[in-house]
Amino acid sequence: MNIPLKPSQLVQVLVTIAGRGYPGEARIIEVGKGSILITVPSRQGIPLSVHTDYLTVTVPLSNETLTMCCRVLSVANKAIMLALPVDAEVRRIQRRRFVRVGADLTCTVKGDRNVIGLPLSPAPARLLDLSEGGCAVMVGRELAVGSMIKVQVKLPNHGDVELFGRVKRCRMERSGFGSSFTAGLEFMNDTGARSQVVQYVRWVQLEEKRKERTA
Repeated sequence: MNIPLKPSQLVQVLVTIAGRGYPGEARIIEVGKGSILITVPSRQGIPLSVHTDYLTVTVPLSNETLTMCCRVLSVANKAIMLALPVDAEVRRIQRRRFVRVGADLTCTVKGDRNVIGLPLSPAPARLLDLSEGGCAVMVGRELAVGSMIKVQVKLPNHGDVELFGRVKRCRMERSGFGSSFTAGLEFMNDTGARSQVVQYVRWVQLEEKRKERTA
């Protein structure tokens, strides 16, 4: 599978710092055979320090969003060299039915059970991305795959919302500052809440287009 990458293309990069995930943006400087050179990810114009062995890179396209875990080959003052995933890993990149937008929002998660079957008490987390069909959250404890999770979050300009989803995957993220867990949730049917999410996603898209026009 060929990943559509090209110089100057904008990508989203998730950087783990002190056990928390910080979404940032970077531009591709150069595309090589099996690797890419990107600018140092920044968040709100502030460069993010990279001290991890892997970075999660999200490539937004017109009809889908590709997410891949890239090994860090080298880090310089203004650029980072990343290894692209092997073909077997690239094929597992999911084609999304729903438009997904990046997020960096404080939220609370509560589950029906943890990895040893006990009820999961409310825990602070970070909402990393969001779509009508699901979301990704970073939390300090492991979430059991298959368990039901309630996510409470305040969406900017769209108010509080409660989202219910099933954990589809959960992986540990290690860094020099500790470890955390990133979980992908698939939302259950809830017409009201999902309608609120759709409106928020469209608003984010319009804001991103407005910023591109004024950049």
